[in-house]
Amino acid sequence: MIVKAHFRDQIYYCDKFELFCYTEEEFENMFLKGNALILDSIHEGVALHGQSFFANYKDRMNE
Repeated sequence: MIVKAHFRDQIYYCDKFELFCYTEEEFENMFLKGNALILDSIHEGVALHGQSFFANYKDRMNE
C-alpha cells in the first residue's frame, strides 16, 4: 500500500493479510535499490487503487 505520510496513523490492522505501507518516495527508493518485496509486489500484486502508479513501475521493470 502506498500512502501519503500524514495518513500512516489511520491504517488499521487486519489479520487476513500482511499490509506494508510506504510513501511514494520510500517505494521509489526501494524500487531503485531492487528491493525484492517491492519488485514482487509490482510483478505479482494486484492494484486495488492507483493502477497507473503501478503501471509506471511495471513499464520500468520491463525496460
